[in-house]
Amino acid sequence: MDTSRSVVIPDKPIIFFDGVCNLCNGAVDFILRKDKRERFVFESLQSDNAQLLLGTQHTKSLEYIVVLTTAKEVLVKSKAVFFIARQLGGWVKLISFFRVLPLIFTDFVYKIIAKHRYSLFGKRSTCRLPDPNMKLRFLEGYQNN
Repeated sequence: MDTSRSVVIPDKPIIFFDGVCNLCNGAVDFILRKDKRERFVFESLQSDNAQLLLGTQHTKSLEYIVVLTTAKEVLVKSKAVFFIARQLGGWVKLISFFRVLPLIFTDFVYKIIAKHRYSLFGKRSTCRLPDPNMKLRFLEGYQNN
């Protein structure tokens, strides 16, 4: 890994996701459709940018979504899902109401789904490449802009 490389960080939360997971890519597609105000930027957990910004602590396991907030707070698992839901608003915000449940419970449910996501939803052979029209919605687009 090239540690001398720097990453241009947008002033938006970054959602890191498993780039080969069909469920995760479906979630990214859903967020892209609902995020009309373009509040989020996306990046694969398998990317060099993810390694530089999150380190191996959050990228060695691809079993959970990671959000890096603009305040540089790292949110994982159900905390990340609740944060995204609150930001998206509308009916999606209702998902964030589950945050009143104990985190140990919501993370447990999250872990069960994450553990079985490949067998239930499938897996791509390569990481997602952003559509050219969506280039600036992905962190890689900021690096090449």
